[in-house]
Amino acid sequence: MKKIVIGIVLILFVLYNIVLQRITIDAGEELVLIKKPWFYGSSGVEQKTYSTGTVWAVRSTKAQLISLKPYLISFKFLNLMTYDNIPISLNVDITFQNQKGKMAKLISDFGEDSNWTETLLRPTLRVSLESYIKSNLYSTLQANSSKVTAIENSLLKDIEHFLSNKQLPIDILQFAINKITPPQHIRDMALKIVLKDKKIKLKQREIKLQELQQELERERAKADKSYMENMHMTISQYLMFRRVELEEKKLTTERYIIDHIDDKNGTISLKMDLSK
Repeated sequence: MKKIVIGIVLILFVLYNIVLQRITIDAGEELVLIKKPWFYGSSGVEQKTYSTGTVWAVRSTKAQLISLKPYLISFKFLNLMTYDNIPISLNVDITFQNQKGKMAKLISDFGEDSNWTETLLRPTLRVSLESYIKSNLYSTLQANSSKVTAIENSLLKDIEHFLSNKQLPIDILQFAINKITPPQHIRDMALKIVLKDKKIKLKQREIKLQELQQELERERAKADKSYMENMHMTISQYLMFRRVELEEKKLTTERYIIDHIDDKNGTISLKMDLSK
């Protein structure tokens, strides 16, 4: 009897550690079993999927856990030519979600390790984008957000048609075209244009300021001439008058400073009474 019990235990141990495997499915996952028998039996993808609990399977069977949570894929495209032959770069960001209960079809139709977004979707996106970008000027794409929105809507329809045509059990949750950028030399050129424009505007302001200063000097000259004529002064008399006036202002300033100097402890401080 004891030998029988030991034999049963050994059989169970072998089954548990060698023949069978235990698969735990976490929340938001779906399990697809791919049969790969060692000796005999049918192989291939089991069409029944599992989304909760624990599953036991023969160890030769491949257990593929697929996430049902949304996932973001970003496609970067370079050198898309605009209507005016400017090569631009952009990113297309798409948030996908796998359809629950249909992941066995995804694996059976496209393979266990299928990278369908790169091998199938990217070329389709590239062809569509080349067509839409080629029909627009670069300046239009940069300045007109509604034009980019129209391209997004058209591209989204192309992707939905692609998924439907390929019968891919995947939903699109979000879709967006990121900022469109030209190549570096175009950006450098645009920066030079902006800097040149700023330099021109600065020069125009300097010229305007000089013109105002010249106008002010002319007005002062007119005022001086009018005063000289009203006072019946000669030019030399007026120049002498102005010289005396300037000397008086200078003396007044010096006298004010002297009156407000306070000598304390060998130091000299200057107090200015701004109320006067």
